[in-house]
Amino acid sequence: MTPKKYLSNKKISQQAISISPALKDWIKRHVTVMHEKYPHDERYKSISAFYCFVMENALNIFEKGKTLDDFNKVVDSEIDELYDKFGFKAIVPFHELVFKMNRYTEIDIFSMLNFILTMRKYYTQGLDPHNLEAFKLSLDRMKTAWFSDKILKEALIEFYSKKDSKYPSVIFEYSAEKGYKNLHFENCKFNAAGFGLLGAKLTDFIYSDEDIYARYDLNLTELFFKKELALKERTKLINHNLRFLINYERIVNDKNYYLWIKLAEDNDVIINFINNKTRERWAEAIEKDLKEFGTNEMFLLNLLKYFEQLHWIRIENEADLTFQIRISKEENKEDYDFMVNYLSKYANITQENGRFYLEDLIT
Repeated sequence: MTPKKYLSNKKISQQAISISPALKDWIKRHVTVMHEKYPHDERYKSISAFYCFVMENALNIFEKGKTLDDFNKVVDSEIDELYDKFGFKAIVPFHELVFKMNRYTEIDIFSMLNFILTMRKYYTQGLDPHNLEAFKLSLDRMKTAWFSDKILKEALIEFYSKKDSKYPSVIFEYSAEKGYKNLHFENCKFNAAGFGLLGAKLTDFIYSDEDIYARYDLNLTELFFKKELALKERTKLINHNLRFLINYERIVNDKNYYLWIKLAEDNDVIINFINNKTRERWAEAIEKDLKEFGTNEMFLLNLLKYFEQLHWIRIENEADLTFQIRISKEENKEDYDFMVNYLSKYANITQENGRFYLEDLIT
């Protein structure tokens, strides 16, 4: 490494360099934005001051053995702090499997309120309705962290104006590495919610499972420029945006267990079996594991829980083994009789005021 010449640090020499007009404009915009945010920071008082700071610190980094390639890997301290506060080290392939089952699960906004408000504060600091450069800069800084996870492959955001719209519109597109489609889709959900929180309304969403690619078309709304939280309005926008990703058109065209998960959440839906043999096979498989891995004390309750998850009964009191039968004896006679006979092998069933009780365990 070339040693530093210990000459005067007084900034009196000039160095002429040739750069593209685009880069020159980018540097000018960056310095302007940062000077507005940090007016007392000497590094942003002028373009020449910014140049000097960048070049001097770049050389210091090279003196420590780093190279130009390392610049793309740098995550700044503020982003690093955000990740440390809300993130965690994870084995990505394992979480890919976890997210597979959560693909069409709604996001609980209120359980994540602290995280969401922190991210909103980060993205909107210094936001000017007439100058979105600060917002673009925040996104560019966050992209560095995204790429550092080695999951994101490409990301692009563009603002443009429409003649018939008071506020700008946005195109945001990005793609992930192959093999992480469930994690990518989960990130898509959070991005849709994040844009809603900021005040951007999704108008179209293009998604490719094969290419691990997503594109958001958004319109900025008045909420985007409001300083007030207006959580009720933003929650509506979040739910609007999420419907582009979590809807039955997508679900019925995906694996059938995604629809079954939704159906299982509706207590007015019951599961029937096509034939007696299938019904018996499932009951015997459940019973076998309850006996092998459970306890005698919990056996009857666990058996009731199986029928409850078929939505055939509703348990009222686990301690007393009290339940109500939800399926109709007239309309679901075979299922009704099968359940009563099955429970009767291990307990006496009594009825009082529409409630059923299990007692006198037979083992």
